[in-house]
Amino acid sequence: MAYGLKYTLEALSKRYANSWKLKVYFNDYAGAEISRDIPVSGVVFFKDSEGLMKKTSVKFSIRAQADFDFIAFYTSDAVGIKCELLLSDVAMWTGFLNPEQFSEPYIPPPFNSTFVATDGLGRLKELTYTATNADRSQLYIINRCLAQLGQDLGFSIAIKVHDSGMNNTLAPIAQAYVYDACYNGMSCYDVVADILQGYDAMITQVRNRWFIWSDIHLGETRLLYNSSLGYEDTETAPAQVELGYPDADIYPNEIMQASLLPALKDVAVEQ
Repeated sequence: MAYGLKYTLEALSKRYANSWKLKVYFNDYAGAEISRDIPVSGVVFFKDSEGLMKKTSVKFSIRAQADFDFIAFYTSDAVGIKCELLLSDVAMWTGFLNPEQFSEPYIPPPFNSTFVATDGLGRLKELTYTATNADRSQLYIINRCLAQLGQDLGFSIAIKVHDSGMNNTLAPIAQAYVYDACYNGMSCYDVVADILQGYDAMITQVRNRWFIWSDIHLGETRLLYNSSLGYEDTETAPAQVELGYPDADIYPNEIMQASLLPALKDVAVEQ
């Protein structure tokens, strides 16, 4: 697909005055770029906390200046509108506008319209793996699935479980080979999950890469691969982020609570 940049949305974060941009690309768009400021409601980033696939999404608002200003955002194409989130002009996240999702208030403009873009990991259930009938690395198989989502992202890998014959300076999933016909016809979600489960690993999107890690190696140095699966470099694990209050850049989405429940005092089992 040939994407053209249609909207650039700009904002500053509350506390640290970081410069954020959200670029919105439309397939086959060849018109002029439109610049808009992001309203106070801003950009909100979400990440799932459950499961192997930690899906991420971005909710953002645009100030409409006329009725149906953003009717073009209504689409049934899952990859028709690409969104790219940047921090100081460095890409941090890439996803696609949620298809068939459009609404606006029934009031005179100007008003804010809100949209949601997702990373596409949930779409893996709808996509099918087509085998090459050859011995392929597990990283190749994962990339073959993710490539169907359309982002063309590289990888950051923190898994340090190596076989005795492997090179310990490279990712094990780049060295473990499988005859991929065993996955032919399976959903891409099940294929990726099958490989990740072997390493007790998970996947999400971090810093515009697919991040694959196991919890026991989360603090280890990450190995970076490009979208063509070529080894690039290493990356030190970032320091742990301290959550702040709602006036900070990063804070809990809801108020957290602590609670205590009485323990069971006696259990009798009869058969």
